[in-house]
Formats: sequence, structure tokens, C-alpha cells
Amino acid sequence: MKVNGGRSKHASSVSLYPRLAIYTLSEAFVDSETRMICQILSDDGRPMDSHAELDTSGITLFSRGGSSAKGNVTNAEYGPALRLLLRRIVGARLPFDRAWVDSLDVRRLPIEQRIILSNGELDANGSSAFTLMSRRMRLVGQGAGRKGGNSTKKIRIQFAADVPLSELESALRTIHVQEDVRSAERLPAEAFRVVTAEHVWNAVEKLRQPDFRHGYGPSVDFDLIASAEERYPPKAVFGLAATEALGYEVLPRHFSSGHGTPCFRILESAGFTIVPKGEESQTMDLPDSPEDRSWTEGKPRLVAHLRKERASGLAQAKKDWFVRTHGKLFCERCGMDPVAIYDGAHGSACIEVHQGQVRDPDQGSR
Repeated sequence: MKVNGGRSKHASSVSLYPRLAIYTLSEAFVDSETRMICQILSDDGRPMDSHAELDTSGITLFSRGGSSAKGNVTNAEYGPALRLLLRRIVGARLPFDRAWVDSLDVRRLPIEQRIILSNGELDANGSSAFTLMSRRMRLVGQGAGRKGGNSTKKIRIQFAADVPLSELESALRTIHVQEDVRSAERLPAEAFRVVTAEHVWNAVEKLRQPDFRHGYGPSVDFDLIASAEERYPPKAVFGLAATEALGYEVLPRHFSSGHGTPCFRILESAGFTIVPKGEESQTMDLPDSPEDRSWTEGKPRLVAHLRKERASGLAQAKKDWFVRTHGKLFCERCGMDPVAIYDGAHGSACIEVHQGQVRDPDQGSR
């Protein structure tokens, strides 16, 4: 395919996208046997505003979130709850191994670079350990020379051996809660700004592979249209795209989908159509321009080619790759920079992607 402004028939190739050229123009909430969401109890038995996930190998303490000014703070008693957990781990002689920051934004780092407490550093009442963890937590994921940092991040406390869930619940003094607190794990909308059309296209390509496995269920309310014959769950497409873009696994609980969400906005800006489940999609039966229509009469193979050329998302993915590789869009044939000539977005809009080589049985390659 080529990107051009006008109807140039010149062709060239780019290695990453074969025969493409640029030219001018529902996951389970908890498994009660192995893990559960709980609320920490204070020493006097009061349920605290602090939640964790318990499993047989350790504890995941959810981060403090929200804003006091806006009145939407979650897990407000993070600090006091962590102090209690550390003291109770020591008191119950649970097999503490180590603790690390488990926030999504730092999972790209090896666990060794996220450790905030090691075996042997947990003191008798947990107070020194709490201070160490808070100080080290601020530094995880911080660039060199940067100050500040957050000391109420999501953390993982790992055991050296498995502990039965019932024993763990009793030792840590927690109660099982039915409420869904997964929203505490959702990534902020700005985290998804790095997801490009190229990432979305790559996600669709993965889903096209019959043996590809992922952690997303089938769509319930909407379908993403990849072609006349292909529909995929929008959340699965976006989650896989975000996983590639962010460098760590993004799961269903880490973002929401639906109209107006970053998920749908990014998928649609990448060139894909999202329709309600069961709704017919608009497919292209004939080329758009009179020139292409006259040329394709009686040539079903060429019509199929033009459908492929306008495949959902492919053109925008190609443009994103080209900008990432070359720094800007320009004509691969003549070198013209339409953005500079036609002023910003107007110049970018005149760039199109077209098939680098078209084979017609009557006329050969074009």
C-alpha cells in the first residue's frame, strides 16, 4: 500500500509492512479457594478503609487513591493498615520473604528493582520495617535526580511458603468483602496516551492467529469490525495494544470500556469501527472514486484488493510506524513533506496509504 495525495501509481516497499509504501496525498472477581478480597480490621475490630487481596502465597495491599479535596479517597487508612499487617505477620510467625512495589506503572521493571523490604529486615513490631518500606517505595520508578514520590503504592508482601487461606485470614484479622474494589487497580486515562494505531493493528493481528491465547473473554455489548468477516471484542483488542505499548500485562480490570472511554476513543481513532453486538457493519462493496470504479468493473480480484487496501486500521498503523521510524510523514517517491507545505493537520490529512503492488490478470502489476 502507499500513502499519497492524488492517484499516483508509483510503488515502493517498506520492510516492516510488506508491500506498503508512503506517498504524497469478563474475568472472575475472586476464587474463594485460593484468594479473596478482604478488608483489614483494626485492633478493636473496626473495618478499616483499607483493602487487600489475600492468597496462599502472600498479600497484595491496594494503593491509596483519589483526592481528599474531591472527597473520593479510597483506601484512606493505607498507612495504619500496613503497620498492623507487618506487626501481625511477625506475631503469627508467618513465613515472610520480601515485599515489593506492584503498581502497574512499574511492572516493566524486574522485581529486584522494586524490592522495598527483604528477608531479615522485618523487626519485632514492624515499625522500622514500615519506615524502610515507605522511604524506598518513593524511589521505585523515579528517574535519577527526581524528588517526591508516592509512599502509598500498591505493594506485594510475599511469603516463603504457602499458608492456608483460612489461617491467613485469622492471623491478619481481615474480613472477606463482596464489593468489587478492582477500580482501585484501574490505570489513569493519561497512561493510555502512548497507545497508537500501530499497537492496535498489532493486537488485531495477534487475535487473527487461531492458537493465540489471552485473558479476555468474548464481547458482550460491542464488536470491533476488522473486516467484513472479522469481529473482535474491543476490550481484548485494546488490552493487547496497551500491553505492547506500556510494556507490562494489561488485564480487563485495569481499564473500562464503552462509549466515551479512552479504550473506545483510541480504537476508533486508529481507524476501526465499533458497533453494538449484532448490528450490521458498513462494508465497502465497490471503490470510492469514479476512476477506481471504472477500472474494477468485471475485476472481482481487484475489488478484493481495494477492500484490503482500505482494511480497518491498517493505514493509520502504517502512518504511525512511518512517523516513529522517520520522524515525520513524507512522500517516499519525491520526498515532499505535505505537513510543512500544507500546514499541519491539513497536510497530514492528504497523506494516504496504498498497496505498493497490484496484480491484475489482464494488465500485470500496476
